Amino acid sequence: MSKVNIVLERLRNSGAPEQGLSDKVDALNRSVMEVQKYELLTTNQYLQQMELLLSILQDIQCKVECH
Repeated sequence: MSKVNIVLERLRNSGAPEQGLSDKVDALNRSVMEVQKYELLTTNQYLQQMELLLSILQDIQCKVECH
């Protein structure tokens, strides 16, 4: 497992405060919009976006499986 995957797994299991799905999508959209088209992401920006994306996908998965 790569270091990024380890960090993402740790972030996913960290018990961050719950946000609504639309709030998470808005936060991800804001984060993506802050970066210029050809600008490189810092590691922190990348990890923040991946954490939000994982959380969004988990919420969607839960909604699909629970209904």
